[in-house]
Amino acid sequence: MNITKIKVRKLKDKVTSYANKSDLILAYLSITFDDVFMVHSIKLLQDDTGKYFISMPKEKIKDGSFKDIFHAVDSEFRKYILSECINAYCNDKSDRF
Repeated sequence: MNITKIKVRKLKDKVTSYANKSDLILAYLSITFDDVFMVHSIKLLQDDTGKYFISMPKEKIKDGSFKDIFHAVDSEFRKYILSECINAYCNDKSDRF
């Protein structure tokens, strides 16, 4: 499975993650895989050490916790998604919203 398109929506203001107040949400991403499957609302975040990571879309379950709706089951594929998201974010020339 290959990423064929990434849409980046950069945030204008600094927004912290609800899970960890020191993590900054940099952008929301929509990723298209093989031109046939799209996942929206992927967050690109940066921790207080400058490390990038992604957060997949989540749903709230009955006990009040959150569970990923989609996620990579292979660590190499997750690294590939993260790398492509960082590249798309860094190369995006659009204004922040």
